[in-house]
Amino acid sequence: EQYAKQECPQCKAPEKKFSCPHSGWPTHCSEECYNKDAEMQAIKDELKVVYMDMIDLHSKRKFPELDFPGAPRHEWQRAELMNWRAYLSDRHFK
Repeated sequence: EQYAKQECPQCKAPEKKFSCPHSGWPTHCSEECYNKDAEMQAIKDELKVVYMDMIDLHSKRKFPELDFPGAPRHEWQRAELMNWRAYLSDRHFK
């Protein structure tokens, strides 16, 4: 993976060979470096979410939650929703 080819943030080793057991993301060159890195321990939950999202995106599966129930009833609805700035300013949102 492209992320494993970056250097270890702890000891600057040229390649990451250890993946975080919590997130699955390649993070360090060894488990020892991983355990020393306090910053990584703080963000491992966020890394897990990012890693799972990347797996979903690369799986090429269909996302039914992004399917709309049908075409817009009126043509003006489609144009309005494509330009959020105009949509919000026309309705005087603050």
